[in-house]
Amino acid sequence: MLLKVQDIQTKFTIDITVHNMLPILNTKLIRLYSIFDQRFHILGLYLKHWSKINKIHGAADNYLSSYALLVMLIYFLQKVVEPRVLPNLQKVEDQETIYEYIQNGENIKTNIYFEEDISKIKENLKKINFEKENVDSASSLLIKFFEYYCYNYDFYEQKMSISKDASECFKTKSDTIAFSIDDPFDNFHNPGKSMTINSTQFNKFITAMKKEVNFILNGEYLKRLDKITSISYANTMNLKIQMQMQNLNNQINQCYSNNNNNFKQNHQ
Repeated sequence: MLLKVQDIQTKFTIDITVHNMLPILNTKLIRLYSIFDQRFHILGLYLKHWSKINKIHGAADNYLSSYALLVMLIYFLQKVVEPRVLPNLQKVEDQETIYEYIQNGENIKTNIYFEEDISKIKENLKKINFEKENVDSASSLLIKFFEYYCYNYDFYEQKMSISKDASECFKTKSDTIAFSIDDPFDNFHNPGKSMTINSTQFNKFITAMKKEVNFILNGEYLKRLDKITSISYANTMNLKIQMQMQNLNNQINQCYSNNNNNFKQNHQ
């Protein structure tokens, strides 16, 4: 169950999930990607802002949710741009952490492992890139992101996955979803399902991306992104981040232990 509320004072929208750990895991995974490379964090915030000011935001209106946009960004940084900016955290090591839940009366098992040791993640990325490092600025990556999804992404054949290899992820001929996405933990969920190919929303979304490419190439405002990127996030926040991540790990592990049996009983 997902409950959406808005704080009266701040006007922030808050999602409250009940008896469902998968959205928490999604949030934790995205947070770890943000910690690993600050460019992902910057670009994620920018894409959310861009979609809102262009009024092309929200699954309820048959656009893409913020979560879908973030998965698209991870996919781009993980499997498209060279050298890679992000690795596949769920395949740093061949491990399994099985989480069980009940959906529509069926017992579902899913592997929720992803690597959280920053040093291991860095070593894995070095191997993927053959010791090369991606030094593109945030603004350069943003231009490439829009260009890729405007001109190079195959809406009819491609399906995105940030947890699986391309050979494990297929799009069926009947799939008319424009940006079909394989959820990293929930095999029954497609975060991009709200937008279909050649719909009014799809055409407006693509047009907005093309305009953004031209605006970026002719504008000065993206210099702000490069300035922010130059700040050493790892050096200033590393210890605090490690402590926060450990506390979050402890809380989630305790939640699994205490609530998993009750969760099964309540949803059978």
